[in-house]
Amino acid sequence: AWEDGQGAREEQQNEQALKITKRIKEKLNGRDFGDHTAKSAVNVEQQVDKLVDSAQRKEHLAQMFVGWCAFW
Repeated sequence: AWEDGQGAREEQQNEQALKITKRIKEKLNGRDFGDHTAKSAVNVEQQVDKLVDSAQRKEHLAQMFVGWCAFW
């Protein structure tokens, strides 16, 4: 019974790893914006502009990782 549970956990981890790997490939190929099924990628300049814009959004700036301890 333990082996069956172990196999199911490993399969779930493999599926998660494949999803993460696919997302990384999309990011590296400029397909991480909006529609993930888009056939055309944004060029490097457009991708940089979109990343900078995203990083400067108030909703993103308002999120803080507690480990940074910016409030101390």
